[in-house]
Amino acid sequence: MENTHAQPETGIAIQLTDQLDFRPEKFNSKVLFREEGFSLTLFALLEGQEIPEHKTPRNAYLQCLEGEATVTIGGIPRTLKKGDIVLMPKEVMHGVRVSKKTKLMLLK
Repeated sequence: MENTHAQPETGIAIQLTDQLDFRPEKFNSKVLFREEGFSLTLFALLEGQEIPEHKTPRNAYLQCLEGEATVTIGGIPRTLKKGDIVLMPKEVMHGVRVSKKTKLMLLK
């Protein structure tokens, strides 16, 4: 997983979906910025790629920027379409699988 940091300039608007490309070998990720207690990470997944189930010590919000994802939270699958956002509660297992090219934004 790639974790490069890119701090946007103050007042400069950026297109989130242009910030990272798809990789055929594994999903791509990029920490766009990180501050104390908060981070914004982008993910690009191709058909069949997934983020394995795991849990985190903080609540996290996942938004679909393009495509469609199946997000499993606590064993329950949910479909996330472009524009949708979902809460992934802290200490609850969650993972993501996509069936087509998808870009996601994680806020935590």
